[in-house]
Amino acid sequence: MIYGSDTCHYCLDTKKYAEEHQLKFIYFDIDKDEKALKEMLTKLRQNNISTSNLNLPVVDKNGLVFTNEVDFNSF
Repeated sequence: MIYGSDTCHYCLDTKKYAEEHQLKFIYFDIDKDEKALKEMLTKLRQNNISTSNLNLPVVDKNGLVFTNEVDFNSF
């Protein structure tokens, strides 16, 4: 799952990367989907990731949650 915003170039780059590498994913635009926003915030808190200075996108790979501060290629 990729949580992001269509106004965030990191989010769009992540979507493009996933598409180019034929990765299966679901994309949620948190600006348009309040339920997805709440779900993302809950997942971040459960994984002890700060929500005070949020970095998008947020990726949930089978329960492993990380933000754009990590090298996605390592996962």
